[in-house]
Amino acid sequence: MNTPKPLPSLIKLGRTLLFLSALALCGSAFAQETPPQEPPAAAQVADPSDEVVGHITAMTAIVKDNIDKPELVKELLKTYLQENNKKMTEAGDRFEEKLNGLTPDEAQTYRETLQRKMEKALEDFLATMLDFSERYPEAAKELDVLLQKTVE
Repeated sequence: MNTPKPLPSLIKLGRTLLFLSALALCGSAFAQETPPQEPPAAAQVADPSDEVVGHITAMTAIVKDNIDKPELVKELLKTYLQENNKKMTEAGDRFEEKLNGLTPDEAQTYRETLQRKMEKALEDFLATMLDFSERYPEAAKELDVLLQKTVE
């Protein structure tokens, strides 16, 4: 069986979500459905990377919980991204601020910790999105357009 190729925007979203990880390496109608888990509010999270992991986990849950309803997945992800894009960007900014305030040794330790935290969440997200794109190629193309708009 051929492994489906990831859609370009899925790859780009993965890269965007890996923003924190890259820094680490470098230096309603939906009420009846399973609601996505909200990531912890920034004020409740001591580390901004935890907030980003929460967003990745929440988006993965949207797709997994509704995998048999591609139209709903598209709508829920669209809504989630619209409502949380600013929060995700702010978490990335807070991460950069925190990183800039550390000594080189502390920054390296923090980067390594961040990489360990994010690895499983990102693997789950990408695997879930690939599964979705294999099951629903047309819906995945539409999601690709949505994700492309989000990460630009």
